[in-house]
Amino acid sequence: MDTDRKKLSGQGWTGDDWLVFASAGGKLPCAAYVRGGQIPCDKTVIDQTLYWGRVASEDEAIYITALINSPAVIEVIKEHQPRGAFGERHIHKLAFDRTPSFDPADAKHAAVVSSTRALLSQWSTRRTQLDIQPMLAPEKHMITRRTRIREALEALPAWPAYANACAALYGV
Repeated sequence: MDTDRKKLSGQGWTGDDWLVFASAGGKLPCAAYVRGGQIPCDKTVIDQTLYWGRVASEDEAIYITALINSPAVIEVIKEHQPRGAFGERHIHKLAFDRTPSFDPADAKHAAVVSSTRALLSQWSTRRTQLDIQPMLAPEKHMITRRTRIREALEALPAWPAYANACAALYGV
């Protein structure tokens, strides 16, 4: 069975694909990427509150994920976000709409990827030193978990280069 907009039949990928996921709601954009083989396609249904897509390479996945998670994208989208009683919300595709398509030959795009790879490398080391389980515990509110992880990332030496590369790409 499928939806009238083919949302289920459109969900397909191979183990070799790179997948990028991003939240649709909330105030702050949040994205992640994974190799298709890490999520069994035949046993997965992606909820409508997530945007997702297949990309051609890990570099492209890193590029999109890095920019969607960056402080710079918040500056780019905040004027366009709807506001409610609890502040900004419903980011949907605002960040995607303002992010240039990946071009590996573009120096700014390459800088985002390389600075993010450095940040990911430092995070990989740091997360083994931290007691990260409390940051991921489901009994904690998602906003609290995301805030604590962002604080830990911002404390890494590679953070300024990452943040600056993203800001340079968006021109903020």
